Amino acid sequence: MRFLSSWVLASLASGSLIGQPAQSPVARAEPRLEAAIERALSDNPDIAEMEYRIQAARSRVPQARALPEPMLTIGAVNVPVPGFSFRQDDMTMKMVTLEQEVPAWGKRATSARVAEAELEMVRTMHADHVNRLVAEVADVYFELASLDARMGILRQSLERLKRVSESVRGRYRVGQGALPDALLAGVEETRARDRLRALEAERAAAAVRLNSLQALPADQTVDPVPLPPPDRTIPDPAIVSDALTSSPAVRQAEADVRRAEEELGLARLGRRPDFTFMTSYGERQHRDDMVGATVGFNLPFVQRGRIAARIVEKEADLSAARSRLAFVRLELSRQVQDALVALASEADRSALYRDTILTQDETAARAAEEAYAVGKIDFQAYVRAVLAVDEDEAETIERETAIPRARARLQAATGIRFYPHRAVEESSP
Repeated sequence: MRFLSSWVLASLASGSLIGQPAQSPVARAEPRLEAAIERALSDNPDIAEMEYRIQAARSRVPQARALPEPMLTIGAVNVPVPGFSFRQDDMTMKMVTLEQEVPAWGKRATSARVAEAELEMVRTMHADHVNRLVAEVADVYFELASLDARMGILRQSLERLKRVSESVRGRYRVGQGALPDALLAGVEETRARDRLRALEAERAAAAVRLNSLQALPADQTVDPVPLPPPDRTIPDPAIVSDALTSSPAVRQAEADVRRAEEELGLARLGRRPDFTFMTSYGERQHRDDMVGATVGFNLPFVQRGRIAARIVEKEADLSAARSRLAFVRLELSRQVQDALVALASEADRSALYRDTILTQDETAARAAEEAYAVGKIDFQAYVRAVLAVDEDEAETIERETAIPRARARLQAATGIRFYPHRAVEESSP
């Protein structure tokens, strides 16, 4: 038994199962992340759609300010039949009529303000969409970094377990090892393979998500993503709270309230009559030419029920918009608090794992090595104590990458540019 113990210890040591925890190389991730963000903003069809919608909304503002198109009528009146002669009757005239509708005072200015509010809505909607797209790209990017690093650690653990499992089974076949050790080594190897398959499936799903955000083919290969430098800094809650008031989502909801207010004002102006001015000129053959001018207006009081119903409709729209604004503020406040709590928690936990737990794991692994060498613990307890180093290293990486992912959620809620991107294009694409 002592011979087997010494041989297994040598095998494990040669596989670097004991010692420093496995780590993926740490590289600066920001340049690659910035490239992914730029690609997502440049090639995403949703971005182009919103920019065209901004262009369309901007073009509606001057339309709202303009008068309706005048109407020009050319014709003939009092033409006798069956001769259809313009000389037979003195009242026969060739006529030109010009007609112009003029909305009631205040309607055009209010309509322009409605269009301006709709433009602001589309612009802020676009800004919110861009902000959330950037945050989503950052989130999946760091998810991939975490998965790649954890898969690397797990593959190293699996290779070590494979070597140990093969060696223990070989020793058992020649009568120099115990059956339970061989079986337990195989069990640990199978468990590691299962965990690796699960991580590979998660990685494949995350890669598809990152590709789709960049408008790339879903099955395009995504190279391994390096771990970002650890950063446990937490933004000032006061700054975050101030940023929340000017969040793109809040500004979008505020623009919707302004639009609803102006539409209600326009509905109330429906009580004012619109005017129609008309002037005409008639040419006669045997008598003096004739001119005419008239002024007409509609009678809104005849349809008071319709106007009242429209006012009630717009009052309800305004109440809904204000309720929506209150909900957006409440929901974003919750998201901000969740992200801040996650940031603080993950910063503390990552420091605990990196500075304390991993050190304790290494100490426990060395103690397990000594205890197994003298037969005080069994093979399974020894192997699990050693593999705990890799497992907690993977947990440390998950906690450290959870910090930038929490910042991404904070950016989505507040618009603070933790992950910079180009300014939103509001002109014609």
